[in-house]
Amino acid sequence: MSNQMLEIQRIRIFFETVDQDTSVEKIRAMGLSLISIIDEMIQQNQLLKDKWLEANEDLHWLRKRADDWMLRAMEKDSQVNK
Repeated sequence: MSNQMLEIQRIRIFFETVDQDTSVEKIRAMGLSLISIIDEMIQQNQLLKDKWLEANEDLHWLRKRADDWMLRAMEKDSQVNK
């Protein structure tokens, strides 16, 4: 399990067991820790989304080039067979 997932599990347990005697500072620290993890995951998600979009664009370019190469090869083959 990743460090983030372990930290989320720890925070979940904390909030499930929190009582009235728990200090506001401890609750605040746990909340800010959770927000920090969420922010980091959002940034990682955006980075992965950007990489996926770039890879998808590259795939479309490669497919177009492969089609072009195939057409050229077929044209050359038909000229050779004449």
